[in-house]
Amino acid sequence: MEQKRKSLLVLSLVLVLGLSGSAFAYNDVYWDGSESSTWTDGNNWDTGSVPGLDDYALIGDPTVTQPVIVSGQAVTAGRVVVGMTEHGSTLDVMTGGSITSDTVNFTVGRGGGGGTLNISGGDVIANAGFLMGNFQTTTTGVVNMTGGTLTVHSGSTDPKKWYLRMLTIGDGGLSTFNMDGGAVTVDEDMWFAYHRSGGNPGYLNMTDGTIDVGGTIMLSKSASVSSAIQLDGGVITASDLVMTANGSMDLTDGRMILDGDDTVAVWGYVDAGLITGYGIADNVLVGYDSRNDKTIVVAIPEPATMVLLGLGGLLSLRRRRTN
Repeated sequence: MEQKRKSLLVLSLVLVLGLSGSAFAYNDVYWDGSESSTWTDGNNWDTGSVPGLDDYALIGDPTVTQPVIVSGQAVTAGRVVVGMTEHGSTLDVMTGGSITSDTVNFTVGRGGGGGTLNISGGDVIANAGFLMGNFQTTTTGVVNMTGGTLTVHSGSTDPKKWYLRMLTIGDGGLSTFNMDGGAVTVDEDMWFAYHRSGGNPGYLNMTDGTIDVGGTIMLSKSASVSSAIQLDGGVITASDLVMTANGSMDLTDGRMILDGDDTVAVWGYVDAGLITGYGIADNVLVGYDSRNDKTIVVAIPEPATMVLLGLGGLLSLRRRRTN
């Protein structure tokens, strides 16, 4: 156990130095789950005290009791990392609880490890970006969200420090965000499959809930790595949508809403086969709502479903005309 801890410490120092070029003034505090699943019990941490603003809260050993944030708990650390050098680490956030990663990104899966964040209620707050599948191609990151909120703020004005600003689903490692409820709010962009050469895909599977992105949704950020959105329910809103050849989106019962008149760009993605409805090319409706200055994208539904969705009155919502 002592040797493992020393190895984790060395790896953590290497990763931190590699991230910024200089070491952050933080202490590494490792979860050991020696007493219970209670985050706020100092006996569950290797230092004997609960991590705070000056600490990295690191969850990296899947063989011990995993932490749970329950009602009445509101915890904050300088950085939260779920899944370090081993696969299988988890963090559960329950109704009435909250956890904040304050000054460095909230990370799910890092350094070759695998992490899973389960949000069934409560609040997850990332004050400096949110990363999944970070740093190495052997890393995996999974988020399962059925309720609660995930809020991603920008922690930097430096455009080079994207890792402190965005919600990134896949930064080299395989990453999957499963959403069946709750609300995600992102100040800036949501990127899929960032820039790692030979990296793995990033996926969003959504059946309910809302995602509100203040900036751009980009599929894929790396033109050489695939990514996909499966939108089977719920609503995604964003300022813009940018897709490369390896990005894709399929819609069934969900909808995407973009700011302004983006119909030309969206039809281009439909024509390229990047956006489909029920898995069928060109089975998509795209329209511009001039009253609200929004572009609306949905799959072609049955007439009764169209009425339920409230789309019947949008006269500008139309199917692509074919010659």
